[in-house]
Amino acid sequence: MAEITINGNLYRTGKLSVMDQFFVTKRLLPVLSGAGSLQGVVAALATVSDEDCTFVIGKCLSLCLREQHGSWTSIWNARINQLQFDDIDMGQMINLTTTTLQENLGPFMPALPSISNQESSRPNGQLNS
Repeated sequence: MAEITINGNLYRTGKLSVMDQFFVTKRLLPVLSGAGSLQGVVAALATVSDEDCTFVIGKCLSLCLREQHGSWTSIWNARINQLQFDDIDMGQMINLTTTTLQENLGPFMPALPSISNQESSRPNGQLNS
């Protein structure tokens, strides 16, 4: 769906299934209701359970691939809910998650916030499809 470069690493996001889109949206509704401002999003995010956060982040990151020596490698191990790369920090994790959400849910939820401030480069300021 999209390619994004973060800290010199190239990533690809993937497409959520229709059912995963539904369940991710259901878990994000408290956050989306506060999407009027970053402060509202942060306040709403504080009310989301750890289980729901893990579900949303895990679903999104399970779709992300990283270019590694000419091939694409999954960054998420769904079996143990853990990143496969130790150099991915929280900012990068949130950036990849929000990019995946925007690509998958953006057409249906225009209020989806962009809360990432992690540096990324997107050719021509656009995500590549």
